Amino acid sequence: MQNDGLFHFDNVSIEEMKTEIGRLNPSKATTFKNIPPKILKGSSDICAESLQIIFNDGIENYSFPDKLKSADVSSLHKAEAKTSKKNYRPVSVLPTVSKVFERSMDRQIIKYTTLFLSILLCGFRKRFTTQHALIRMLEKWKVSLDNGENVGAILMDFSKAFDCIKHDLISNTTCLWF
Repeated sequence: MQNDGLFHFDNVSIEEMKTEIGRLNPSKATTFKNIPPKILKGSSDICAESLQIIFNDGIENYSFPDKLKSADVSSLHKAEAKTSKKNYRPVSVLPTVSKVFERSMDRQIIKYTTLFLSILLCGFRKRFTTQHALIRMLEKWKVSLDNGENVGAILMDFSKAFDCIKHDLISNTTCLWF
């Protein structure tokens, strides 16, 4: 990342590529006709350099290999009646190499965005859960009540929010990774 205030992906070193490959869970699934994580981990000393070249080429050319974009999608039952399609959600299984690239990009994005996020933000951050937000909120309420102040809250359940979205709007959009 450059210091001009704008986000840029940095090229990755062979060591970083080996580290990301080493973090793969060998028991995770991959797409049909792709390299299983166990094999990729076991051969990281051989394939890390080639993956580094492909990854860095993608950064320099603002592209991502088409074969790494495909996923095996299946339906996973969420709750209630198994006969209703609204009770299923799609689950995508990505190629193992895509996961390596995704983690490397994620690491760089998190490093950059952390500079701008409030320390009070709990969503979408590793090792922070809704429990952290609730505990912080309860502690603030207790202090306010001890000081004789009024406390109020409006709480909403967004657990079904994703089910309300028109999914054809999402699937027809193009997402760029640079």
